[in-house]
Amino acid sequence: MSSLDITLLCTYLTETFFQRLKPVEKRTKFAKVAWVIEDILSLRPEWSDEKAEEWLSSNEKYIQEIMVERGWEAIDGLLPAKENEET
Repeated sequence: MSSLDITLLCTYLTETFFQRLKPVEKRTKFAKVAWVIEDILSLRPEWSDEKAEEWLSSNEKYIQEIMVERGWEAIDGLLPAKENEET
């Protein structure tokens, strides 16, 4: 293989690799979840909109952490045991 061939191969591999590393905001996302104040009010109908929004705002970080943990558990449980099996 000539040095030109090696250079072209390295260029191709580098470009291919970096195309897979698109910024997260440009990647296709799946299983998006968002909570709104009506969700909280369905469990605490006596609360005001403001109280529900304040509660969501102050607990958002914890909700996100738990959703990520549960999401990984779901992905792990739903993936087939072997590559040739289907769900």
